[in-house]
Order: sequence, then structure tokens, then C-alpha cells
Amino acid sequence: MRLIFVRHGEPDYENDCLTENGKIQAKSTAERLKKEPIKAIFSSPMGRARETASYTAKNHGLDIQILDFMHEINWGDVKTSENAEKLPYDGHPWTLSCELLAENPEYAENDSWKSHPFFKDNICMEYYEKISTGFDAFLEKFGLIRKKRTVSL
Repeated sequence: MRLIFVRHGEPDYENDCLTENGKIQAKSTAERLKKEPIKAIFSSPMGRARETASYTAKNHGLDIQILDFMHEINWGDVKTSENAEKLPYDGHPWTLSCELLAENPEYAENDSWKSHPFFKDNICMEYYEKISTGFDAFLEKFGLIRKKRTVSL
């Protein structure tokens, strides 16, 4: 089994859709994937993701299956909004996560990163749990089971 992940095209976050450039990107991606033997297309419930997926779905005559667990990740302290401002954040939690892993490679070996001040008591952990649990259940439908930090058949 081969999985192809596609991030949505350039978004208009305010209206949860694609910009004109995002539509061009989505169409270009669909064209690139036209000859791939795609059997199913999945999307988050976000409008920008569904719109991006729609071009590839149309090319392959497929419906888009919505994965409700895939959603935007909110960021900030659970306890107080004052502390949220002290947490570094440049527009996307994934950027901070990548930097933290690069600076602390030991975090990739276990779940100790969850106790780091950036993530402990951060609302993003609720989203992390929902997404990782949902994605594990999704992969299990295809016979893929996560054991420790890797996925295997």
C-alpha cells in the first residue's frame, strides 16, 4: 500500500477555502497525480482541504471521504491566556515542534517531549491526542499497526 499526503493549497483562512493561487496549486497537484492508481481520497473536514482534494477526486472519479479527527490544531496554555503569549509561536505549531526535535533529538525516541514547557498544559495536546488516536485507528483499517514509534503490517 502506498499513501500520498497532500497539504492543502494556499488558503484563505478567514473563509476556509483556497485562494486563486491555491486553486492553481490544487489543480496542478491533481494533474501530477492523474496517472497514479489512486483508490481512495481522504480529507480533513476543513473547506480548504476538501477543495484541494476535490480536483484529484474528480480526475479519478472518486468521492472524498472525510476524516473528522483531522483538524486544525489550536495553540496556547490551557490554564491562562497570559502564559500563551509567552510560548514561542511563529504561526504554526509544527514549526516549533520541528525546531524542538532538531535541538533535542532524544525527544524522537520517547514521549518525554510532552513534558516540555512548550507542550505541557498546552491546548495543542488535546488535538495531538485526538489526531494521533484517530490516525492510528484509520491505519489499522488497512492492517497497519503502530508499535512504539513505527508502523508495521
